[in-house]
Order: sequence, then structure tokens, then C-alpha cells
Amino acid sequence: MVYIRKLRLILLLTIVALSLPQARCLGRRAPRAAANVSNGNRKRGGRNRRNAKSDPVPVITEKIDCRPLSMKAAVGYGMILSLNSGFVNGICLSGLLSFDGTKQASAAVTGAWTNSALGLANGKMDQFSFNLSCILSYVFGSFSAGYVNPNPKIFEVSVVATRTLFIAASILLYSASVLCGEEEAGRSYILLALIANGIQNSVTSSATGNLVRSSHFSGISSDIGTFLGQFLRGNNDNLLKLKVFSTLALCFWSGGYLSFSMVESFGSSAILVSSALYMILAIGAGFL
Repeated sequence: MVYIRKLRLILLLTIVALSLPQARCLGRRAPRAAANVSNGNRKRGGRNRRNAKSDPVPVITEKIDCRPLSMKAAVGYGMILSLNSGFVNGICLSGLLSFDGTKQASAAVTGAWTNSALGLANGKMDQFSFNLSCILSYVFGSFSAGYVNPNPKIFEVSVVATRTLFIAASILLYSASVLCGEEEAGRSYILLALIANGIQNSVTSSATGNLVRSSHFSGISSDIGTFLGQFLRGNNDNLLKLKVFSTLALCFWSGGYLSFSMVESFGSSAILVSSALYMILAIGAGFL
């Protein structure tokens, strides 16, 4: 089938994109590491030389392509990405691009967990399998981000990893726009959007120590209520988080609001806006 060939091509392109940082960083060990260890051993006495045989040689790696990320910049990028995830989520939830009118969130999978359980309990295997696929797609997106950047530093951006992940997300959303409305492709475009949102949320959460969560807003909504209650009772410790979370939530809501008119006017091409945004962010990652 045609759509199966398309999905295989999408998977291939995504895997290639995710493999880029591994190829680039392969063998990038600090050239002076071995020399420093050797010189240090020569300066030590005979007893230390004997002990060095049993001691593991420390591996010193270079800090490659990292950029500092200020709080202001982190919140700014978070606002843009929250608007983006709300936009894509609105497209998927509207059901306007699905051949059968399926409405499914792409920014979170809280409902998918319960719907998959209900589907299995009622013997509705199509409901169970689709919602399970949604969960696994979102998890795979986050897994990809963790695999590409296994040691993230708070308020520090790895240019190679970030660029790679946003390129992959751009490919996924471009592919989603192609598959929209195709009966044979089913609801594959929703799964691709879920992977992209999983990548985005993982990237922003890891880079900011969970200050900026740009995709999943259930926890943020709870935190807004908690911090607002604390503020009204005179506790200002989380006032900054309250301001940041409220701003992100407003951007997410605005993205959903905009998505309706965009889909009605441009159809599946509306998703290309988010695809282009990811590509712009990927290119701009090196200019932080």
C-alpha cells in the first residue's frame, strides 16, 4: 500500500535525523586526556605506578557545542513552543483533518491511559489499540530526546542534540500533513504529532529543570492552583513559577484557539506552520 511506503520513508528519515549527533560525537574524546594521565603517572613514585595498573583510566570528554540558556530566553522559547503544541493539539482534537472524525489530543496522553483501559474492559480492541499506540508514540518521542541527549544540563543547550531533535520533529509534522485525511493511513498523522510533542516536551523540561513544560498542561494547571493559593496566603516562594506557568498556559490556549480558523482556511497545510517552526528553531539553535 502507498501509505505503508510513506510511513517507512518517514521512519527512515526520522531515524537518520536522530542518528546525526551520534555520528558527529563518535570518538570525540579530549586529545590531551591520555597524555595528562601518562604525565601524571610519571611524576608519581613507584608505588603509584604499581597502583595505576589496577586503577581505571579516567575518560575525559569534550564539552561539545553547548550554549548557556538564560531564564528569560528559556521562558521566551517556552512561550513559542507552548503556542505551537496548543496549535497542533487543537488540530488533532478538532477532528477536522481525520477521515473518520477522530478527535484525539496530541499534547498529552492522560485521557489515552483511561480510554485504553476502558477499551480493553469493554472488549473494544480498536479503542484499546489506538489509545495504546498514542501512549507509546508520546513515550517514544520523549525516549528519543533522552537517547539523543542523555546528560542534559539545566539552562544549557546542546546545539547538536537540540538541532537534531527539532529536525526530526519537523519531519514528523511535515509527514503528518501529508497523511491527513487519507483513509488508508487511518489516524497515523495523530501518532506522528504525538511523537513530535513528546520530543518537544522532553527537550524543554530537561533544559529548564521542569520550569518550562511546553506540551503537557495537566500538571501545570495543578501547580498554578497550588501556587496561587499559597500566594493569597502570603507565601511568595513560588511567585515566579506562578507567573511562568500562567504565561505558558495562556500561550497553549491561544494556540488551540488559532488552530480552528487555520484548519478551516488551509486544511492539512496548517500543520506545515508547526513543521516550519521546528525547522527554524533547529537552524537557530546554533545562534543562542
